[in-house]
Amino acid sequence: MESKVKNTKLQRQAKILELIEREPLQTQEEVLRKLMEAGFETTQATISRDIKELKLKKLLNSEGEYRYAAVREQADKALMMRVQQVFKASVTSIMHAQNIVVIKTLPGMAQAAGFAVDSLKLRESLGSIAGDDTILIVAHDNTTASRLCGDLSNLLK
Repeated sequence: MESKVKNTKLQRQAKILELIEREPLQTQEEVLRKLMEAGFETTQATISRDIKELKLKKLLNSEGEYRYAAVREQADKALMMRVQQVFKASVTSIMHAQNIVVIKTLPGMAQAAGFAVDSLKLRESLGSIAGDDTILIVAHDNTTASRLCGDLSNLLK
């Protein structure tokens, strides 16, 4: 079992979507157990709220059992809205130098904003690193970094 760490709501909800995609989880208790095994410290009441926010449904599978499932389009839309909210609320500036995009955030928010950036699955990004208040994204080249900087800045509007 992984060690317990504080995770954001966004990370927890993304993990729930990942878990129900991989395994036939039938109850909130099963979801809670799997999250705890993955190192998430949470409660059944929180899982209940997450399930409601993610608009998860219990669907009948091929074995005749009910399991949690995401209506993918709705779940993705809900998660992307949350990602954009976190990004918009935490980022203070975006700039680039050569092929490196530098995103400054409020203190302690770079991890959450970095998760938001990673959730966008940007093709232009070779990778990203988040510290306490700074995220570095490595782009393919200078032109790509400039375009990526503009695209990310548009998320702040």
